[in-house]
Amino acid sequence: MDNVHGVLIGEANQRAVEGHFGVPHHAWSDEVHDKFGPNACNYHLLLRKIKRAFDPNQASESSNYITANK
Repeated sequence: MDNVHGVLIGEANQRAVEGHFGVPHHAWSDEVHDKFGPNACNYHLLLRKIKRAFDPNQASESSNYITANK
């Protein structure tokens, strides 16, 4: 069932990007932000700037949000 769920989420994300449906609430992780960002005013680049400005030592947990890397 896990694989089916992963495939479903991947397909839903791809359709959202292609259809310009906006960024879903489940957009967590660098991979997902990097996928949606270019189609949503490059918001992922701004999020990384904010992350570097307010958390330069990366003290906060970011695996479900976004890292300052890249």
